[in-house]
Amino acid sequence: EIGAVLDIALDRSVENILWITFMYLGLVPLWVPMVFLIRSFVVDGIRGAALARGKSGFGMMYSPLGRFLVASRFMRALYGLAKGVIFGLLYLTWALAIKDPTILITLHPLNQSLIFFTTALCLIRGRPVIQDGRILFRAATKQPDPAAPPESGRRRTI
Repeated sequence: EIGAVLDIALDRSVENILWITFMYLGLVPLWVPMVFLIRSFVVDGIRGAALARGKSGFGMMYSPLGRFLVASRFMRALYGLAKGVIFGLLYLTWALAIKDPTILITLHPLNQSLIFFTTALCLIRGRPVIQDGRILFRAATKQPDPAAPPESGRRRTI
């Protein structure tokens, strides 16, 4: 369990540092790292609470669509590939712009398209965690208190 938590934490750290770095270099707008930072704090907080209740980060997914978007190998690979491609392209853009600053104008539409695509994937994959997290928390609050006296079968009306 600790290995899985550390793996996610290190992945998030590297990802967020890269978004902030590319923002600092002027290749990414401010809202992009903000989206990724907020999403990572919210989603990882929910996953941490799920882990405390005995559910893994992917095991907490209840809906089939949520399991596909968050836990399937296809979506995990697509999201990882999207981040790898955009980070590689942004680094290449920055490196090429050192010799020829006009390359920024040439690669800007491609960079922005991939930034939007990757950000959309981030949000699409985060939403089911929030939705299924609500189910997890609702289920946790509905569990009866073992110390409470048993209820009788009759309802009282006032």
